[in-house]
Amino acid sequence: MATPLGTGKKTVDLATNGPRRRVQIRRDPPPVPAKPPSAQDIRERETRELVVGVVVFAVALVALFILVERALGWTQSPPATIVLVL
Repeated sequence: MATPLGTGKKTVDLATNGPRRRVQIRRDPPPVPAKPPSAQDIRERETRELVVGVVVFAVALVALFILVERALGWTQSPPATIVLVL
């Protein structure tokens, strides 16, 4: 029967109190804290969100009107004969 080949690695004896190497874990530096947004930045963001919301709501409302119009079989009339009842 043949003997197994060696792995080529040195054996490690953990029971001895020989010299130990200090291992340091490399870490990323801590993130830089973000500065709080200014009042002007907040107002600009809120204005942009408001405009986008109004535009999306208007497009959805127009699409709904077109779907209802087609479902009921109405045709689009010339602008002079359109009557809005509120």
